[in-house]
Amino acid sequence: MEQIPDSAPFISDLLSTAAGLKVMVTSRAVLHLYGEHEFDVPPLEVCPPDHASSPDYVSQFPAVHLFVERARAVNPAFQITEDNTATVARICARLDGLPLAIELAAVRTKVLPLPMILQRLAGGTGQSLTFLRSTAHNVLQRHQTLHDTLDWSYELLDLRQQCLFRRLSVFLGGWTLHSALTIAAAEDQATTLDDLLEQMEALIDHSLVKRMSLEERPLDENPEPRFHLLETIREYALGQLGACGEREDIQRRHATHYLALAERVEPNLSGREQVRAVSMLVREQDNLRAALAWAIEHDEVEIAQRMCGALGRFWEARTQFQEAHRWIDAALKMTQEIPPAVRAKLLMAASRITLWEIEYEHSRELAQEALVLYEAVGDMAGKTWAMFHIGDTWHMQGEYTLATGYLEESLLLQREQKNWHSYAFTLSRLGAMATLQGDFPQAWTYLSEALTLQREYSEPGLLNVTLVYLGVLALTQGDLIQSSTYMREGLLLAQQTGNRYMLAIDLIAFGCLLGTIREPSYAARVCSGAEALFESLNTALPAAYRPLYDAYLGSLKSQVDETTWEKWWTEGKALSQEEMSALALTASEATGL
Repeated sequence: MEQIPDSAPFISDLLSTAAGLKVMVTSRAVLHLYGEHEFDVPPLEVCPPDHASSPDYVSQFPAVHLFVERARAVNPAFQITEDNTATVARICARLDGLPLAIELAAVRTKVLPLPMILQRLAGGTGQSLTFLRSTAHNVLQRHQTLHDTLDWSYELLDLRQQCLFRRLSVFLGGWTLHSALTIAAAEDQATTLDDLLEQMEALIDHSLVKRMSLEERPLDENPEPRFHLLETIREYALGQLGACGEREDIQRRHATHYLALAERVEPNLSGREQVRAVSMLVREQDNLRAALAWAIEHDEVEIAQRMCGALGRFWEARTQFQEAHRWIDAALKMTQEIPPAVRAKLLMAASRITLWEIEYEHSRELAQEALVLYEAVGDMAGKTWAMFHIGDTWHMQGEYTLATGYLEESLLLQREQKNWHSYAFTLSRLGAMATLQGDFPQAWTYLSEALTLQREYSEPGLLNVTLVYLGVLALTQGDLIQSSTYMREGLLLAQQTGNRYMLAIDLIAFGCLLGTIREPSYAARVCSGAEALFESLNTALPAAYRPLYDAYLGSLKSQVDETTWEKWWTEGKALSQEEMSALALTASEATGL
């Protein structure tokens, strides 16, 4: 209907003349008449590519069904098979389930193999929009290519709406109204939130922008409403942004905005606000990745290094060690001169990630380099952090004398700075080392004080660490009831936060406990699954804890024959995280501990 000029007044006149008349209109844009009811026609449902298990399963999805139907119209021999199932699913997902795009892509099967079609669509260069073309004589001109269809929709917008639409293409994974106002309308100081709302509403009315569904939570816990462009539409808008010569400027604004967000949220990544802070960054992670990629590609050293430094604790909390390593390595290779404090924070982020990957010496070298920079600029908090971390590398390596010197010195500085969050974690590490060295009374003293402070000041991840230490300490002293209590709380925390590293640590300790109180099969299955989880994270149990773990596991393994143990061990490797956790929790409940 949108192609008929002045259709809305005509329909309004009809409705006012004939009281019982109802009009059903199909259009890309709403008519804005009083009493109008909108029914959105969503894209066709697509099969998530990672769930493309079989032709029968994938063929149930409407997007795939349409693709197959139109492919057979030009190529009767076309079949969906085990070999091409995943490719078809990816093509339909890449095209956002848009019927016209799927039909145009299916036509290409007449001359191109599916992998080549997917490759052309996945480039993200805008070529896919002209690649999707129909030569049918009875198809409207604007429907012969996806680019023509979007051109037609774009021309229906006024100049301000066109400007906003193309600028929104820099966002990946959606945006909030605040972000859109900051980035897409930044140079026009007269633009207000009300102006933006009006323009955004127009883009939604023209079926160009989609609003993401809000989670069902209490209002004060809901994030800001978010909006997004389908990927094919975003690709078109990005092409328009480049054609207008605005792309570099808007992408710079985007990177600067998300750097500011990362640095604003960073202080809350440690402490009791961590869960909320991590959730906020998770929602924006695609935008953060886009900003980082742009900064590295355009040699914007300070933006890249500051952002990596700010996101270090976020990547740790999400156990995204390998991704963090890629970004940080790229940022470290950028050689332009930057402020020493920025470089020091980046080095500490690199050191932390490297420690998780069990590269003790390299981690220590990075922290020592950061320590020199912190001392040079007189940053006592940074110096304390670096000293703790150097001690932590020695602790993980099992060099307790060297570790104690650094950790005790950092403990004094943390107390002076009233940094109770870090002070508690340092106590926790000292308590762990006391346990490993057999000084159980000192271990209880350190860990009890740490637990009290962490319940008040710390994020769930660090509290979880101390609970595991206390569980292991109780186990070594034969207090199985207390050990089970600590370990259950720790495992539930790991499940709640989604921290896969701590989940693996919890399960390793829980497996040894269950092997002791139940039977060796529990230890074999749970510990095997935990080690597989470590491997998936490109990490392992720290060297300092390996002798104690090996001693427990060796004792349990000696109680059964090799074949039986290997059978249990293999079964454990096949368990999911949820299955391992359920096994451990259920088994501990069954003991009555």
